[in-house]
Amino acid sequence: VTLSWSKPTRAEGYQIQEYKNKKWVTVKTVTSGDTLSAKLSTTVGAHKYRVRAYAVYDGLKYYGSSAEISVYVPKKQTISSLSATTKGFTVKYSKDASATGYQIQYSTSSSFSSSTTKTVSSNATTSYTAKSLTGGKKYYVRVRSYKVVNGQRIYGAWSGYKSVTTKK
Repeated sequence: VTLSWSKPTRAEGYQIQEYKNKKWVTVKTVTSGDTLSAKLSTTVGAHKYRVRAYAVYDGLKYYGSSAEISVYVPKKQTISSLSATTKGFTVKYSKDASATGYQIQYSTSSSFSSSTTKTVSSNATTSYTAKSLTGGKKYYVRVRSYKVVNGQRIYGAWSGYKSVTTKK
């Protein structure tokens, strides 16, 4: 998760806090000389952060009001099986009970250039079958989950890719 914010006047630094165990805990302090962003390492699940500016006067920090944001970090998917079909393939992946759905991406290149991405909008669906592809061709496949939070899709990391050669 990377938080970014605009610089208020006269701020000398910023305190980033996460809400854990029913209290705010400082996870990082950024000085005004740094870029106005903070990269945070988070675990899978929902997180609540706040950023507040501070100024120092007579050796004491005085804090301004804070801005809060809630984020969700989806779990990284794994491909459980990948099998060839006639001019296609079927991929099965792990279920993420807290996800809204999944994306399946495939390409004839392991760098996923010129890839095709398909969206599965149900977290109960843990397989996808691609059809009408080129028979006898090698495809690289990967999967990721997503969750809709406040109308916006939050994507997890892509799984490692696996390859399959379609049947003719």
